[in-house]
Amino acid sequence: MNGSTDETANPTIRIMFEASPIGMCNVLIDGTILRANAAYRTLAGGGATLFDAIDPTLHDALRAGMTEVVGGSKPSFSIVTPLAADPNRWGEMSMVRMRGGSGDLMVHALDVTSRQQHESKLRERADSDALTGLSNRSAFASILGDRLRTQARGVVYMLDIDGFKTVNDTHGHAKGDELLIAVAKCIRSSVRATDIVARFGGDEFALWLDGNVPDPVKIGNALIERIATHAASVVPTPRVTASIGVYRSVDGMTPEQMLDYADQAMYVAKRAGKGRTVEYRPTR
Repeated sequence: MNGSTDETANPTIRIMFEASPIGMCNVLIDGTILRANAAYRTLAGGGATLFDAIDPTLHDALRAGMTEVVGGSKPSFSIVTPLAADPNRWGEMSMVRMRGGSGDLMVHALDVTSRQQHESKLRERADSDALTGLSNRSAFASILGDRLRTQARGVVYMLDIDGFKTVNDTHGHAKGDELLIAVAKCIRSSVRATDIVARFGGDEFALWLDGNVPDPVKIGNALIERIATHAASVVPTPRVTASIGVYRSVDGMTPEQMLDYADQAMYVAKRAGKGRTVEYRPTR
């Protein structure tokens, strides 16, 4: 059905409309549903308007899209939305302009829940470290950039495991992977849900603590002791610790600059004997 005829005048088209497995409805430009088939009602519920079927945060986008189609500036419009009747399901509402007496728009509604779940899993894999499940470097930088744009205050930590190469050489890479997983769980359980934890690869991790952090070095040193305890449950010897570099957020800094400064501080910690936290201090 292309929306170019008034199907109410044709009994065959009317029967096809009612029996279609695809959700369909005739809609006025204000969203009022004039007629909907059973498949639409099953998917979207019994609301009186198209707006009743979709997430309220998308109402403005839907209104603008319908106006463009009816006005002729766009031939069609589609919107993918959580369904108001069941937010765990997703629908795709596609519409074209009608010419006739049965409304302004013909809307087709499809259940795209499986597609959205699949795409969500792909995005999650792209943003996650496969071994530990933490965010990866690109996801960490993206989230941190969002925080900084909202003028969030916080502290970046760069963390490198001391003794990791010896673990791999002595106990094998499988035990090394087990150690990294234990360290990831230790860091994640040591911070709040709003903080960001990532593995950058190898034995390098990053952490962002939201808000005012009065003594980031003390927090870093406490984290080192927790890591040593968790690591000892995986490999009693050698003793595994961490070297941590810290950088406090400053207005106008990018995530990359902040990570670079924290990284520099981390290498100062390594050169100073490892197993310690160093806060970045600019050279004069």
